Amino acid sequence: MGMRHPKAFPANERKLRYLLYDLCVKWGYCIPPAVGERIASCKEITADQFAIEVLKAEGFAPEYEGDRVRQIVELFVAQIGTDRLSAN
Repeated sequence: MGMRHPKAFPANERKLRYLLYDLCVKWGYCIPPAVGERIASCKEITADQFAIEVLKAEGFAPEYEGDRVRQIVELFVAQIGTDRLSAN
């Protein structure tokens, strides 16, 4: 997930890929590619679900990482524009 992706992807998948890219480059959350692909291909996901998936992929126990969850949720909302990405 460490590079920008072409506009050939559906809008929601592109948004998630950009978000994962930013988390990797700017925040250091460089999750395994297979997990990144799975997350990016979600048709529907909430900000909380996204944060939990990212933290699990990084080896954290999200239930003990309230500050990290909040930070990722805030980034999700800032980039996506809402706390839920729904199928078009």
